[in-house]
Amino acid sequence: MKFQNKNFQFQIPSLDQAKQLLRDRLSGKEQFLARLIDKPLVLYGAGNLGHMACDYLRKINATPCAIVDAKAPMDDVNSWFDGYPLLNSINVPEKLKSNSLLAVCIVSASFEEIRQNMHAQGWLDIVPFYDIAESYRHIHPLSNGWFAEPFSERDLVEIELVLETYADDVSRAHYLQFLAWRRLRQEWHFDGFEIQADNRFYIPEIKSKLGKHEIFVDIGAHHGSVSERFIEEVQGEFEEIIAIEPDKTNYLYLNECFKRQPKGIKERLRIFSEFVDERSSSRKFFPGLGYASQFSQVGGEIVKTTTIDNLHLEPTYMKIHLEGFELAALKGAIQTISQFRPKISLTVYHNTDGIYLTMAWLMKNIKNYRFIFRMHGWCGTGAVIYAIPA
Repeated sequence: MKFQNKNFQFQIPSLDQAKQLLRDRLSGKEQFLARLIDKPLVLYGAGNLGHMACDYLRKINATPCAIVDAKAPMDDVNSWFDGYPLLNSINVPEKLKSNSLLAVCIVSASFEEIRQNMHAQGWLDIVPFYDIAESYRHIHPLSNGWFAEPFSERDLVEIELVLETYADDVSRAHYLQFLAWRRLRQEWHFDGFEIQADNRFYIPEIKSKLGKHEIFVDIGAHHGSVSERFIEEVQGEFEEIIAIEPDKTNYLYLNECFKRQPKGIKERLRIFSEFVDERSSSRKFFPGLGYASQFSQVGGEIVKTTTIDNLHLEPTYMKIHLEGFELAALKGAIQTISQFRPKISLTVYHNTDGIYLTMAWLMKNIKNYRFIFRMHGWCGTGAVIYAIPA
């Protein structure tokens, strides 16, 4: 099926209304195929995702014709972005618009609104960048463009249980929006619904629970931005930050980040380089991908893994972002979670575990917790489960 996005508007649903939307609108049998680069490629968006897309394309030996951005200089025909021509969206030749594939590298705004705007400018073939990346998983592990298979009756029952478990109607709205994109590539909007990209891992419900003696464990720390945000949120009053980052390049950036912290802060910062997993074993790892470095069968590095339980940590707040291996990390942390009952934030948008398996595991294995679901990006990205001890 060729990508055909649609825009749907709903009220924030009650539990019964959420279940009805699930049964009536998300139980279809539509199939979806990821998009191959079958014509000249242009990227739209010169931000962080645009940078990552350029790096990704080099790794799969693909070359974009140009990068287009609404904020690019209009009067400078010699502008460049990561080594590729940078064009203002107003100055793009009509022939390029009609003959090329436009990959949208923006997830901080509604894709459908972007698509309609670019179509009005003359672009004919417009898709999210992640849907292109999904076609090349056999050589690169990036997996944010996955498409969920049609739901079985068992799937629907499990999803209904998840809907029942969320603490508020807003969680159910965010969750349905996530499911609609992943199952049907439909963009659902809810009245009063807001996607806030700038508060990932620090929603009000988490911030209100942060005290002066937190031990923050940042699992999948990348370059340290989430740990730096934690320091800001608690105004430097905390017991310890333990950052876990196994990718060697990321580890060096993270170490420099921590070294820049002022005296009195950096003494309370530690970095672990372990590969955390469900159990101690060996896995293939694909390094050097920035925040997308991950375990992968196409990875060229064999690494030894351990568990969070084996690290003997005492977290009060634990953030997990592991490019699809969050559930495995959780399973290897059950003793730690049960003993210390930390607040937990974890991403669930990298693979189908996020449909219900991760949430179902949490429901069954940690008791007296309040569960919240929030989207912090469009195109089914930035989905985070928050587990807060009652």
